[in-house]
Amino acid sequence: MLETGLPLIGNLHLMNILLYPFVVISGILFLYHTIQQRSRRFTLGNMIPGPPGLPLLGNALDLCTAKSAEETMKKALEMAGPYIHFGIGRIWVGPRLVVACIKPDDVEAILGSSVHIDKPIEYGFFKRWFGNGLLISTDAQEVDRPNISPPRLEVVLHVLKSFITQLNTHSNILVERLNKQVGGKSFDVHDYVAESTVDILLDPEFLGSIHVTSRILSEAGLNSASRGQYELFE
Repeated sequence: MLETGLPLIGNLHLMNILLYPFVVISGILFLYHTIQQRSRRFTLGNMIPGPPGLPLLGNALDLCTAKSAEETMKKALEMAGPYIHFGIGRIWVGPRLVVACIKPDDVEAILGSSVHIDKPIEYGFFKRWFGNGLLISTDAQEVDRPNISPPRLEVVLHVLKSFITQLNTHSNILVERLNKQVGGKSFDVHDYVAESTVDILLDPEFLGSIHVTSRILSEAGLNSASRGQYELFE
């Protein structure tokens, strides 16, 4: 009887070893889900129209089945279809809330705010190219930088607008080069974007605009490192 009981005790001990971590992990997930359900962000997020999601995962499983970025976008549009007439929609990708605004008034309210204009984490993918510039920096980082007075800023914007034709020309060339790669093997888009950026910066008409812009920014009191980025192309 003793010999027949030893394997049973061993099996029970093994089951306990496997069961305890499962119970602990399940308890932690349940506690996290409960706290998440009662959080202010989750409560307000669910007030925005959007498809129902699974606990903890949200709508992540629906998007994970896509095999490419194009399929992911198609699935996201299919999920948002029934809610387009609201002008705003949301999905949950795990604990992350993703909100899409369609109405221009809603977008203007966000872009015009100094509190809610903070960039999402997706902008971090561009840090390699742009650093902590105006495009991807947070509002807190911009507070420490010298401000350009409105008259000088208007001159800078006027200079940039005057170059829009050349910018469109180089952008169309980039699009044509990328279209030739569609349907082929995967490739590094960074090389194409980098070459197009150099072509834009070295355009003769843009070099003249850079000279004027550099002088205006210099008068605005920017540090020598910031001015050096412009003086490089003068």
